[in-house]
Amino acid sequence: MSMVDINKKLHEFKDRHYFAKNMTLAVQSQEELDTLEAWVKESFGNVPDGGGAERESFSHLKDPFDTEDFRQVYKVAPIQNVYQVDLNWALPPMLDKYRCKPLHYLSWIIGHEGEKRRDICSMVQCL
Repeated sequence: MSMVDINKKLHEFKDRHYFAKNMTLAVQSQEELDTLEAWVKESFGNVPDGGGAERESFSHLKDPFDTEDFRQVYKVAPIQNVYQVDLNWALPPMLDKYRCKPLHYLSWIIGHEGEKRRDICSMVQCL
């Protein structure tokens, strides 16, 4: 795919999704409500409202990596004296579960510093 095609696809995505119905705005200030309303209208008044466009569902993307290509075991021979293993995996969307912080639990379990811990895990990172 050329850079022109990528640029075109990104603009098409923006045109489909970048409108007020898909956004939430929270404003906090000690200013008067009328002042805040004027600032918000000035700053965000040009965001398209989307007209009658329906919000696109991404529910079909729950298992984007459900493929045989990812169900493999790789055996690696070390080339340096470094003790490190990087594990990567895909999780289903967690946005609707943000209040219970499931990714926090996962990092706590993996990185737990028990009584007899021997530096099993030194870093947990979500990308």
